[in-house]
Amino acid sequence: REYHPLVPPGLTASPMDDIPFPPPPGTPMTLFFHAISFLEFADYSDYTQFVPKEERQTTGREAVAKFDELATPLKSDVNGMRAVAWLDVQVTALGHEQMQQIRI
Repeated sequence: REYHPLVPPGLTASPMDDIPFPPPPGTPMTLFFHAISFLEFADYSDYTQFVPKEERQTTGREAVAKFDELATPLKSDVNGMRAVAWLDVQVTALGHEQMQQIRI
């Protein structure tokens, strides 16, 4: 069975009324498109001193899910970021055959 992480709750919360570090006045809203290709197995070769041995045997999707879990407080609570959509890619028309997920 393939691993499908859920969007962390902090990224689906209601928009903040008071963002701790707001952009300067007149700055337009920003929308990010993030296309992801997952490695079959996560590569921690450069980070073995920081990643416990039991966590080094993970798939790329599991490693990204762990990163999402750890980064969500910074993204949501400090920067006010919210996820509009996380979409798994089943088929691409041209190029980017390796793309497996799009985040907006």
